[in-house]
Amino acid sequence: MDQRRGQRQSGQRRGERRDRSSSVDRSGGRGQYQPGDHRPESHRGRQPGDICRHLCRTAESRKGRLMVICHITTVHKPTDVRIFEKECSWLAAQGHRVIFIVWKAVSQKANGVEIIGLSDVDLPRIKRFLIANLAAYRTAMAQGADIYHFHDIEFLPYAWLMRHKGRTVIYDVHEDMPRALYGRYWIPKPLRKILSRLVESFENRAAGRLSGIVTATPQINSRFARINQNVVNVNNYPSGIVDGPYAANDEICYIGGISQIRGNTELVTALGLVNRDIRLNLAGEFDPPEYRQHLEGVRGWEKVNYLGWCSRDEISRIMSRSSAGVVTFHPLPNHIDAQPNKIFEYMSAGLPLIASDFPLWRSIVEGNKCGLCVDPLDPDGLARAIEYILANPGQARKMGANGREAVKNKYNWPAEGRKLSAFYQRIGKH
Repeated sequence: MDQRRGQRQSGQRRGERRDRSSSVDRSGGRGQYQPGDHRPESHRGRQPGDICRHLCRTAESRKGRLMVICHITTVHKPTDVRIFEKECSWLAAQGHRVIFIVWKAVSQKANGVEIIGLSDVDLPRIKRFLIANLAAYRTAMAQGADIYHFHDIEFLPYAWLMRHKGRTVIYDVHEDMPRALYGRYWIPKPLRKILSRLVESFENRAAGRLSGIVTATPQINSRFARINQNVVNVNNYPSGIVDGPYAANDEICYIGGISQIRGNTELVTALGLVNRDIRLNLAGEFDPPEYRQHLEGVRGWEKVNYLGWCSRDEISRIMSRSSAGVVTFHPLPNHIDAQPNKIFEYMSAGLPLIASDFPLWRSIVEGNKCGLCVDPLDPDGLARAIEYILANPGQARKMGANGREAVKNKYNWPAEGRKLSAFYQRIGKH
């Protein structure tokens, strides 16, 4: 009898195993918890890949929850200082998985950042809007990121769609675009004011529905704080100090985009008025390309050492052999309250500044006693400032030292990076 009872119990156990096997959801493994599933409750119904992603995304670090963060741009270069060198590289160093989607780039991993290049060709503006942004949207959605952080106003329609689908989306506003349109040479002047108002209305409406806004200047921050309750100002301050002695010679530098509205015609004209054998180390790309022909015809061009686009290492070497850094943008609405990278880059390298006499810029330059402010439309005044710097190396060296000290104490990226990290942690909880 005991033997028959044991056989019946054994048969029941085999039947139970068959029942458990037949009850498993075979439609893809994402059914409800089934008997025999001994994984933790938080993992039940997940595939192995899902579990890995779950563990990654719920990992805790001393600085907060580790996340998958996807940065998106179809306008900027993969080496963009703000996006790649500061934001993406900083976040990757904190332990986050950072994906950087760029239109024209080579897919690779650099500084711990996964760069996804979508193409190897440039597109005109209209095609870029129609083709590149759609490709970036599709690629981004496939990443399954915790936070999507985009950098171009033209991506706003897709960002809005992402938000509608429940994604956490952040807009990084590099410049005040409605005001910037007044300086866009390719837009007919009669249309600029109308287009500016239309763009501002669209941008405000779209930005108000996003998860959060990151702004590059206090002025832009004030504008968007009225539109979205989750706003943070992350300034374009240098990542570190460029060490080296002050170069007391007859070389000055301008680094960045080269265009009419950035004061390059007045700068070259001023060179022709300086009674010294001076050299301008000019690094950057012409915008538009035809502007180069115009600038080469200006008296003073013979004193220009044009270097084209330069890498970060090359830029450091240029600054180390220059006696002053020039940034004399025209007084356009988008320039007056801007904080160009080059102001703080020059300061970090110990270069005295020659800058436009805008109230915000004056507060930085004269407030820290690190340079001279001039009327950017007056070549004579600019020439006098250049001559003063070159004729007074002791005073120029002191100005440069003051600027470098100001960067050490307040105008530095680590403080801004911590603000960005804290903002992500707050936004990621919503």
